[in-house]
Amino acid sequence: MITLAYVRALTYLFETLRHHGTNFSVEFWSIIANNIIFTIFKELDNPKVNSKEEASVWTLTTLVQALRYLVELFGDRYDQAQFMMKGILDILKTCLLQSNETLSRIGATCFQQIIETNLKRFDSNSWDLICDTMEQLVNETIPHEIFFDLSDGKNGPNPVSSTGRCLRPRPLKKDFERIISVCVQHLLVIQTLSDILNSGTDFAVYQSLELKHLYKFLEFFEKSFLFAKEFNENLQIRNSLFQMGFMKNLPNLLKQETSSVSVYLGLLNRMYSDKDEARSALKDTIEHKMVP
Repeated sequence: MITLAYVRALTYLFETLRHHGTNFSVEFWSIIANNIIFTIFKELDNPKVNSKEEASVWTLTTLVQALRYLVELFGDRYDQAQFMMKGILDILKTCLLQSNETLSRIGATCFQQIIETNLKRFDSNSWDLICDTMEQLVNETIPHEIFFDLSDGKNGPNPVSSTGRCLRPRPLKKDFERIISVCVQHLLVIQTLSDILNSGTDFAVYQSLELKHLYKFLEFFEKSFLFAKEFNENLQIRNSLFQMGFMKNLPNLLKQETSSVSVYLGLLNRMYSDKDEARSALKDTIEHKMVP
């Protein structure tokens, strides 16, 4: 009964904001956003919500409905709600970074939806915010801990690999499930960025991006690809992880490597073939990236 009442209250709240929001002052919108709307999602910081057992009821009712309403409200009242964009992106980022798969996928879906719905309204600053959020998602889900010090600290307090990568301490068994979860999250992030980039009629998202934002997308996919490639080529690390007994097979990041490089090359090819004057002027630069 409490959950049903909560969902009903959410419905009335967002319906009121959608239908009467044009009459509210900027100051009143700010109060509503900071003291009511954003507080609904404070529960995302609760460790229990991040677990598969505790999240189910709240996730499948209140959070899903609240996120949908929030995305719809932002689209319907964009002129009044534009100042909320960073806060909304932070909420979606938090959802995507949850180890609970349901929460992650809800965040990914809403992230893509909010971009597709408001695509024609975004200016350069809006895309800067979006790309900053994407960069945080990529960086926070790359599983750096799988590169660890095989000497168990004998190489000094800050050991470095032959490629210059800073090595982490050897992971313990209790850390391993979290590391696997991060790897899964990263795959979802890469897939989400790919879906966003290729979405819209006639690749509307791609056509809306400035060159600096397209280069950011290239940077995301290239970074993911190179990380996975480095790990897949490091048999010593992979064998050590396997010998720890945490996995039944020799670990690899082949899906990450192939997924990210596929989107990376696809984007380069599209930019190379682009008839736009500004983009076609960079053919030499793009060709150098395609054929290093």
